[in-house]
Amino acid sequence: MNNTPFAVFVVAHAYDDDSIFIAATTRDDGRVGLPGGKLDSGETPVEAAVRESAEEGWDVAIPANALPYHTAMVDGKLVWWFLANGRPVKRSSWKEQARGIKPVWVSDSVAAATGFGNQFLADIDFCLDDIFCQRGLADNFSDFAVAGCL
Repeated sequence: MNNTPFAVFVVAHAYDDDSIFIAATTRDDGRVGLPGGKLDSGETPVEAAVRESAEEGWDVAIPANALPYHTAMVDGKLVWWFLANGRPVKRSSWKEQARGIKPVWVSDSVAAATGFGNQFLADIDFCLDDIFCQRGLADNFSDFAVAGCL
């Protein structure tokens, strides 16, 4: 059995006082999803996640040896989701711009309700708690409270 994913997606976030925002993409038809897509020949899953995010307007950081946060079989094909490190940055230009794909910030509730990219994540809220708490990405004590870790 091949353990190489067919596609990869990225969960990247930013936050302020009491809100968590997810880096997402939107299309001309209004659909919202996570950045990601299929692997190119010879590419590692992490390389594909970073490349696909950049093509869709986001600069993200994922360690080369990162393991997927979540995996699922989607229509008989293996899909992986990665957590990005640090705050993602919107690019000033990107490959998929001509196709109407744009980088956008969305709330966690919008991300959880998207129609592609993360509809197979079991619980986006748990994922966000994991980002802050288990990965230790909160900057100070109050961030852990905001993230629901206290």
